[in-house]
Amino acid sequence: MKIITKQLLIVIALMFGFSGFSLAQSSRPLNHPDFIIKAVNEELGDTELSNSSLTSRNAFEITTSGDNKKASLMLSSVAGRGNISMVLSAPLGDGKDSANLYTVDATSGATSVKVNYQWVRFDPDLDAIELTRLFDACRSGPAAFGLATTKDCDQKTTANLVSSYDKSKDDRSIYEIVDIWRGSLNAPLLQFGVTGEYGTKDFEYFSGTDVTLEKNNKEVWSAGGYLSLGNASVALVTLEYKYQEDYKSADEVVRCPTSGDGGFVDCVSAQMSAPARNLNRNWSLGLRMPVPGGKAAISPKFTYDTVDDAAAFGLPVYFFQDDKGNLTGGVRADWNNVKDEWKFGIFAGAKF
Repeated sequence: MKIITKQLLIVIALMFGFSGFSLAQSSRPLNHPDFIIKAVNEELGDTELSNSSLTSRNAFEITTSGDNKKASLMLSSVAGRGNISMVLSAPLGDGKDSANLYTVDATSGATSVKVNYQWVRFDPDLDAIELTRLFDACRSGPAAFGLATTKDCDQKTTANLVSSYDKSKDDRSIYEIVDIWRGSLNAPLLQFGVTGEYGTKDFEYFSGTDVTLEKNNKEVWSAGGYLSLGNASVALVTLEYKYQEDYKSADEVVRCPTSGDGGFVDCVSAQMSAPARNLNRNWSLGLRMPVPGGKAAISPKFTYDTVDDAAAFGLPVYFFQDDKGNLTGGVRADWNNVKDEWKFGIFAGAKF
């Protein structure tokens, strides 16, 4: 546990340093494509922080599904068309891996850090568009966007302003600005990137034939790449491949020490032996799609492991909003064919 604590401190320090770098990037000119990428992510709705198609976000999230509980922190530095993000994840509870918590993702249940580099291509070229012009136009004339006060403008996303704009109520000739943004959010979108993740898992198992327990932690890692295609106002489809190595928990058993005097004994539950090395080759197909009206979003994902012939499906549904209208939480359902069971949970987070 001391090893993991040390790793966490190192990773957290790196993340805060990375956050400082991200803030430093905010001084770049406002005609940079960063703002286009952020607007696209808003329009597509929310998705879990582990989703590779997401890089333009600084956020915290807690997720539960059955007995699987974790906390995640994401920090990103959007640098034009090439974006990088870091996600720090840690299990909640005792943190011990269990055969009862089956998942095709080898890094699930690990204390880990994930790095994601993503390149984005827009068509047509949108480098010259300025986000601030649209919001400034709203603040100087909110009625044209169906809003009562200038403060209401800051509660809306770019897509909200574009969809609510009424040219007949505008006397300042900002139609051109809105039209440019409308075109950008409806333009074809291509993303591709690479990911790497490293972490450790805690294991507790019987060391022999008696009830003596041994505790250990093992390294896990993952590397892969992905391609996303879509339209920001409709949906984004992501095809991803990951090669993963980890350790698989042995089945859990209950052992009871013998009592020479025939009295009661305290039985112990643990994995029957040390974990075994495990390999995954995962192909996944995911979808990010906003529900019409912008009040909800779904992000289903199907994953198939070609090594174990195992499949899993997850469906997060976002509908909780913060005071700025950001989708930050909801419910999720998870299924796998190994145990052939459904598990349900909730998740909540915050953006900063």
